[in-house]
Amino acid sequence: TYSMLKDLENKLKMANNHFTSKQLWNSYAILNPNSVRRSSTKEESDALTNIIQLVRFALRQIERLDSVVSTSKQYFNLWLGQNQREITDKQREVISRIVDYIASNGACTIKEIREDDATQAAQMIRAFGNMQKANEALQSLYTFVVLRKAA
Repeated sequence: TYSMLKDLENKLKMANNHFTSKQLWNSYAILNPNSVRRSSTKEESDALTNIIQLVRFALRQIERLDSVVSTSKQYFNLWLGQNQREITDKQREVISRIVDYIASNGACTIKEIREDDATQAAQMIRAFGNMQKANEALQSLYTFVVLRKAA
């Protein structure tokens, strides 16, 4: 979740006050130039989900270090393809507006969306039928787009 990622970011900064995900990302780019894609936009370099990618790269869970933000649309389309029979046009329209948020900030729930945009949360609930189904769709999308695993 967003709060978990912020907590991890703060703990890393407390352990080493020179730590920033940008600095660590750039260090990996110097050490492994063929395995690291440098950020091309501020949105990519500032994404909180970069911490997830850095940890996964350090633990060798992924071979290439790239920002979730840069690949989110591609993975969203793949997710849609996997869920083609199960998702309506209205659901696709509503959830497509959330992809960038998930790619930048990590997992989210309807409650978190409601805090930021009550109208968007209401549209999600309406499109998916209830809060539980909307949250399930968000979790599935997060798992696929950020963790790159089939949900």
